[in-house]
Amino acid sequence: MGRVVVISVKVPREMIEEVDKLIRAGLFSSRSEAIRRAIAMLIKEYFDGLDERVVKR
Repeated sequence: MGRVVVISVKVPREMIEEVDKLIRAGLFSSRSEAIRRAIAMLIKEYFDGLDERVVKR
């Protein structure tokens, strides 16, 4: 992972409560870790299906 950038995101309380449950269950050490993993999964899901010419833009 390269340089870290801080962003501000509005998330419904219910979603954060679910993320907190995952943290308490030991699946993630923090909200940041859980959200980074979710973003990585989103990128992989969408980029895997994109044409290489579109990704290079």
